[in-house]
Amino acid sequence: MSVFTGTDAAETITPGFVSPSVTASGQPRPSDEADVISAAGGNDIVAGGRGNDTALLGTGDDIFLWVPGDGSDTVEGQAGTDTLDFSGSNVAEAINISANGGRVLFTRDVGSVVQDLNSIERIEFHALGGADRVTVNDQTGTGLARVTVDLEGVLNSGAGDGQADVVTANGGAAAETVTLTLSGTAVVATGLAAQLVVDHAETFDQLSINGLDGNDRIDARLLATAPVLLTFDGGAGNDMLFGGVGADVLLGGDGDDIVVGGRGNDVAFLGAGNDTFAWIPGDGSDTVEGQAGTDDLSFVGAGANETFNISANGGRVLFVRDIGSVTLDLNDVERIQLKTLGGTDTIAVHDLTGTDITRVGVDLAGTTPTAGDGAADMVTVDGTAGDDVVTLVASTAVVAVSGLPASVSIQHADAALDRLTIQAQAGNDVIDASALPAGRIGLTVLGGLGADVVFGSAGADIVRGGDGNDTALLGAGDDLFGWAPGDDNDIVEGQAGTDMLDFAGSNVTETVTVSANGGRVLFVRDVASVVMDLNDVERIEFHALGGADRVTVNDLTGTDVTRVTVDLEGFLGGGTGDGQADVVTANGSAAAETVTLTLSGTTVVATGLAAQLVIEHGETADQLTINGLGGNDRIDARALTTAPMALALDGGAGNDALFGGAGADLLLGGDGDDLVVGSRGNDVAFLGAGNDTFAWIPGDGSDTVEGQAGIDDLSVTGSAANETFNISANGGRVLFVRDVGSVVLDLDDVERIQLKALGGADTVAVRDLTGTDITRVGIDLAGTTPTAGDGAADAVTVDGTAGADTVSLSSSGADIGIGGLAATVVVQRTEAIDRLTIGTGDGNDLVNAAAVAAGRIGLTLSGGAGDDRLIGSAGIDTFIGGAGADRFGLAAAAHSVVGAKADRIADFSRAEGDRIDLAAVDANTAVAGNQAFTLIGTGLYTGVAGQLRYAFNGADTTIAGDVNGDKVSDFHIVLTGTIALVAADFML
Repeated sequence: MSVFTGTDAAETITPGFVSPSVTASGQPRPSDEADVISAAGGNDIVAGGRGNDTALLGTGDDIFLWVPGDGSDTVEGQAGTDTLDFSGSNVAEAINISANGGRVLFTRDVGSVVQDLNSIERIEFHALGGADRVTVNDQTGTGLARVTVDLEGVLNSGAGDGQADVVTANGGAAAETVTLTLSGTAVVATGLAAQLVVDHAETFDQLSINGLDGNDRIDARLLATAPVLLTFDGGAGNDMLFGGVGADVLLGGDGDDIVVGGRGNDVAFLGAGNDTFAWIPGDGSDTVEGQAGTDDLSFVGAGANETFNISANGGRVLFVRDIGSVTLDLNDVERIQLKTLGGTDTIAVHDLTGTDITRVGVDLAGTTPTAGDGAADMVTVDGTAGDDVVTLVASTAVVAVSGLPASVSIQHADAALDRLTIQAQAGNDVIDASALPAGRIGLTVLGGLGADVVFGSAGADIVRGGDGNDTALLGAGDDLFGWAPGDDNDIVEGQAGTDMLDFAGSNVTETVTVSANGGRVLFVRDVASVVMDLNDVERIEFHALGGADRVTVNDLTGTDVTRVTVDLEGFLGGGTGDGQADVVTANGSAAAETVTLTLSGTTVVATGLAAQLVIEHGETADQLTINGLGGNDRIDARALTTAPMALALDGGAGNDALFGGAGADLLLGGDGDDLVVGSRGNDVAFLGAGNDTFAWIPGDGSDTVEGQAGIDDLSVTGSAANETFNISANGGRVLFVRDVGSVVLDLDDVERIQLKALGGADTVAVRDLTGTDITRVGIDLAGTTPTAGDGAADAVTVDGTAGADTVSLSSSGADIGIGGLAATVVVQRTEAIDRLTIGTGDGNDLVNAAAVAAGRIGLTLSGGAGDDRLIGSAGIDTFIGGAGADRFGLAAAAHSVVGAKADRIADFSRAEGDRIDLAAVDANTAVAGNQAFTLIGTGLYTGVAGQLRYAFNGADTTIAGDVNGDKVSDFHIVLTGTIALVAADFML
């Protein structure tokens, strides 16, 4: 044994060198012997060498060196800050640093080295190569202040050894707050009895911090990188563990712990106790083993739009967040609390059967923790495959869902924006939201497979029964019950509020009928034989989708339905029809209805039925039929300025009024005295039984009118323009033609026509109507003042038949009646400037206008071929006999005045046997009876009554008669042409 004694100077005492000032007893340098080194004062460097040495370092900041091959030494640091500098080797070593009372034991398995230390403040261990295991136990009560573990492979190389080293630091029984930071390449753990520094670690090395007993806090959040794998073990006590940026292992241990994984993909074992694993934005995809106790996952979202999914994975639970592609894998966790923190979030809580989750809390608050985030969030809760009984209730700011494997609570919902959806899934489920007040959250209930019963909330709910015969009691609020193909026969009790059935069809041809059943409504679909039984439902929306569909809405009087919408859109949201010929029929009641059709965009709205009818996305190939049925109905489509779809209006029984729209409509009057107005399209009207009227006004189209049974009228109103009207037979039908607008009305079984010309120099022709049903034609020549003529020179022509006609004309005030033809013609509100032409055509015709007063109208009587007899009016007449031996008659001398307004015979022909018939005129008014005239040729009157003379007046021949012997003509008749008349030309 050698003894080395130093001085107060800074000296070196090592096997390689001993300072000259050191006193040695025995060997000059420390050797394999058990040496005793007393360094005394100064900052000394001491190494014992291979023996089991004893070093007393004295005062000063001393270093005791140990290298492989050295023995087990006892080191007394004494005064100053002293360091054990221990170098390992390139083999795997196990190092243990433990307190031994106030002393420290540093042990190394290789070589069974034990360093017994006292008053040593720092330990530096250089692990060098090998997969080393370094354990630093609780140093409470010792003087050790810092332990540095350098995992450098080669001293001063600056790099690790490429081996998987493990450094473990154990706390004490007291509560510790351990914080990990980075200092260059070193990880520094402060808060233990001795600070731990781990330098030159590699990503596969591991640092374990064990809190052991006490309410410990171990926090690695200040680690900006992950130079080493971390394992934190809180041990017994209510601990708080905060992981770093790497893939950490976090062990809560016994007690009620809080574990925060941090940014890496961590694994947490929470241990016994009621623990909480917390996740915040930026953290990774963690695996959490809750273990014993009631454990919580606390998840905080961000202000972004996020989607969260909570689902079972066997007995485990997957919590998935779309942003960051985060997946938390949970086991033995009983409760989940999610704080979404703003954004339009979507949260789905799926069937958690078989897992340990008993409660899921969803807090929709924003940055203000006591109020919603102002965004439209969606929470979905799934039922199980069995028969669930789900109950929804609410407290002040919480909506609670119970009855499933995990209860769900929703906090701080924005009632006007957020929505809770219950998906019952399979099974015969009961979903009861009757205790949920209005104004808490929007509610959707999806029944899924099975015969479900749904009790709605007091708010505005959306309910879809799904597959199975479901029953829905929607409760208060404006609720919607949805149906989609594959669903079954449902019973819907709308209860309070304005409720809706939203029914989606399919892309096949469907027949849908909506009918009253007492106070209830039956909605029937032929495909799949679906029957919806509705009560207290105010609105129905049917989405026909594809296929040539037939929709019938019957009289809904006595039910609660106020509106039925039929959407003919090809696919939802497409904005256009389906390209198929759909038919929508609305049936009225036995009472009188006033139905008005209007346009809202491209939507046709029919009001006035028991329920308003709305048709969206109709196409020109589609048809809307309105059936008034019984009662005196009024159906009016004049407000349809365009023709989005074909119209069929059927008044049914009763005295109905039908007004078509802008398209080519079908108008059916039905029984009763109906008024039908075609309007602007080229319409077809079947007036039905009864005395009906079809009315036409300017702007209307070319219509086809079938009068059918009864006495039916066509009423045509002209315009102030100069118009030409032609009324003619077309076989048994009648064509009414107007030149302005090229209008053609095709009539059958119509008995009367009334034309109001309404101003302008109009031309009206009534042709031979033999073989038609027309019995009367009225022509009103009044202008805008309905009691007087229009002041324009109108011309009316009335044709006779091909046979022998007997036509009589009469006047009553300003009206002229023409009888004796196939149809009686009445020309109303005539004026002297107007002209009426009677053209009887072939046959030996008689036309007698003697009953027409003077000044009523200019009259032309045209006999056509045949031996005709034409008797003029008291006004200005023009006679055209035509071929054949015609007779031109004057009923009285006063009927043809003297001068320019005398009657004219335009085609007198002695060769054809024409004669002028004055037999009805009394030649001598001074003598009783009817005296005959005497033709005196071209001579002058001699003062004898009854003289008849003629004279040539240019190209005309004027016949004059004196009936009182005053040598003054009392009447004139003008012949076109210069004709030397003889007595045989007259009937005197």
